[in-house]
Amino acid sequence: MNTKIALLTSLLILTAGVILTIIHPLDVYTGLIIILGIIFIVPGVVNIILLPGSEKTNKEGKTFLASLRSRIGAMVGFITSLGSVILGICMLLWYEMYVKFLPFIFGIILVCGGVYHLCVMAIGFRPVKLSWWVYIFPVVLLAAGFIIIYVETLSQSQIVLLTGAGLIVFAVNSLLELWFIKMIQRQECKEMNHKENASLTIENQ
Repeated sequence: MNTKIALLTSLLILTAGVILTIIHPLDVYTGLIIILGIIFIVPGVVNIILLPGSEKTNKEGKTFLASLRSRIGAMVGFITSLGSVILGICMLLWYEMYVKFLPFIFGIILVCGGVYHLCVMAIGFRPVKLSWWVYIFPVVLLAAGFIIIYVETLSQSQIVLLTGAGLIVFAVNSLLELWFIKMIQRQECKEMNHKENASLTIENQ
């Protein structure tokens, strides 16, 4: 992933986490379902509107096989877009039915985030070994996710607060990883420059 995109994504997740921690005393479940419904509807409608024009463009100057693939792609795009619109409408009309799934979704998001960061830090930075304390962040994410999923006595505000705190931890972990990557890259550049200078010195001698 591009560093700038990763940084922007981390900042957006951090913002979402801060917002959730601030508004956690409020009844946010209904609002979140409505927002998700709109998020599903808008891209689906846009894709359905744009599909006919893109299909005409794809047909120009293409072989039969390429044209067939284009038609199949357009059909799949239409079906997925229509499904997205239908799901969004259902979420808006019967939002109460989806509210009970939110805690599970929040928990799964945090667990997946914890597993992702553990894999990145344990495998992605090889052969560099990171300090033990950085692994606290993904462990906290895993713990928060499992608490949300399995502790049934949590209130709505507690679940939203845990989720917001988890998103903040996820974002901080991502920013730390970006910082480590920068440090490693700088170290590698220094070593390469040192080797180049050493080789030039030997050649001059």
